[in-house]
Amino acid sequence: VLLCSLSHNNVTLTYYDGSPTPSLFALIIGINKYADPSVPDLLGAVNDAIAVKHFLASNASLAKNRIIILRDEEATQDGIMSALRSLAYNSAIGTQDPILIYYAGYGSEVASPITTNISDGTIQMLLPYDFESKGSKGAQGQGVLYPEISQVLAEVAMRKSDNIVSYFRIAFSF
Repeated sequence: VLLCSLSHNNVTLTYYDGSPTPSLFALIIGINKYADPSVPDLLGAVNDAIAVKHFLASNASLAKNRIIILRDEEATQDGIMSALRSLAYNSAIGTQDPILIYYAGYGSEVASPITTNISDGTIQMLLPYDFESKGSKGAQGQGVLYPEISQVLAEVAMRKSDNIVSYFRIAFSF
């Protein structure tokens, strides 16, 4: 049983059974500016990502080498997917280590290529820095689809830790 206590800007993780406390690993993504000029800039996504990084480093005493942060032009579709995939092969992540994935930026929906009885006909996606609002023929310029994220996180859970928390702070309108 893992206990987490918060008090005056301090986070403490303690196990009841005395086992060593696993160390959190974080992937933090914040996008204010997009390459496509028709996608308006956001004002607080990068600041929010930096604040999460600062909180984890300062208040949770998380070592800097356990935090990956992608901001603006670093957060391309390939950059985001590569960072997610790297979690499955990162030797610094143990089998019990919690993993936090934080995203602040635009999100959207697209028509699903398949229809199921549990789907409303759409798939949600994160919009990476290199997203093209008018569409693109190749993979570059596409959004990061939730089913793709889910598939990668299933591999992370199988190879590393299934203690994964995703927090997506999405702006849906532009």
